[in-house]
Amino acid sequence: SKIVVPIFSKRFAESKWCLKEVTKSVECGKEIMPVFFGMEPSD
Repeated sequence: SKIVVPIFSKRFAESKWCLKEVTKSVECGKEIMPVFFGMEPSD
């Protein structure tokens, strides 16, 4: 697919696998449409 929809949570950055998947998607030129779950703008 051309679009990737990662769901970012407060603990997302603690997962190396999740970060690698988003990095791979960006490197492949995919469109990223993030969803922020359980987060406040100040987070």
